[in-house]
Amino acid sequence: MSYLGNPPTVGTFRVDYFSGNNSTTAFNLSYPTGNEASVVVTISGVVQQATTYSLNNGQIIFSGAPPAGTNNIEIRYLGEKVSVPAVLSADTNGIIRLNSNYIRENTVIGLGFNASSTGPLTIANGTTITVSTGSTFNFETKISSISASGNLKLKAPTTLGAVHLQAGDRLVLDTDLTVHGEVLADNIHSDNNVTAGCGIHAGVPGSINPVAGISTLGGLNVGTPGPTIPGTVNATVAVNAGVSVFGPMVSDMFGPMEMFRLKVDQHVHIGNRGFPTSPPTSPMEI
Repeated sequence: MSYLGNPPTVGTFRVDYFSGNNSTTAFNLSYPTGNEASVVVTISGVVQQATTYSLNNGQIIFSGAPPAGTNNIEIRYLGEKVSVPAVLSADTNGIIRLNSNYIRENTVIGLGFNASSTGPLTIANGTTITVSTGSTFNFETKISSISASGNLKLKAPTTLGAVHLQAGDRLVLDTDLTVHGEVLADNIHSDNNVTAGCGIHAGVPGSINPVAGISTLGGLNVGTPGPTIPGTVNATVAVNAGVSVFGPMVSDMFGPMEMFRLKVDQHVHIGNRGFPTSPPTSPMEI
């Protein structure tokens, strides 16, 4: 079939020889290859079917260890691997650009270059894309996805670099998220729970709103886990607040705590000439 791009450079056939030992299944190839049909493999003079081996990351891997022998494994390359230009065009004017939807070789975007691809893209296991400092790699897609058969790593090249993910609506993660560092956000929303191992702080000095607080439509448990009662604060030891008349105070629907303290501290008993006094003339607050 025809292909788009510059004509390939025709080279001579190349051959690799390896010695089997009844245990080794992977051998490092000397030259780049295409798929399994791009080489002819013989073991002790017997041509092997392409289903008995695989080509991956510069190696040939046999499904079973070849028998022992000196140079009894022959790999004959049917031609050089064709290097296709990174930018292809579906039209003669170069307006409609094409790219493959599968990345299977390590790629470095060099200093002074920018790159882009249109999805969906699948990245082969063990394949890396390295973006040099000052360069960019843009992945553009509207209805597709980017996936990897193994781990997918997005990495900025230096400690000052950043990886930017931009979406018109939202970024959806259908799995757990592990962050080794800080999470900076304008707002954090959770449909279920927010669990913190070291504490939750609001109104941090130097933040956008250093006097911000924590509000809830439910209750608050201090020192004890479990469900809360809306509108209540439960503490296993104490709830402390400032006691100055001009400072912060604890209040309920009947008034501030300072009012009750003054009412209890200032009360009147009727004396009885050496006998026990009467109870307070005003009833004690309960």
